[in-house]
Amino acid sequence: MVKIELTAEEQAALIETLEQAIPDLRSEIVKTESHPFREQLKHRKEILIKVLEDLKQAQAAV
Repeated sequence: MVKIELTAEEQAALIETLEQAIPDLRSEIVKTESHPFREQLKHRKEILIKVLEDLKQAQAAV
């Protein structure tokens, strides 16, 4: 596991970026015709959602 320390401003910027990127990824998944690439994008989306959840949880704990 990799741990990084972020300032509150960095954390907020990363949360905002992920909140914008995840919906874009969803639309990309729908448009993708290649099944293997679609599965790769779905996996990436799951990872990003988990990172976003962890960031929000850490933000709430502060």
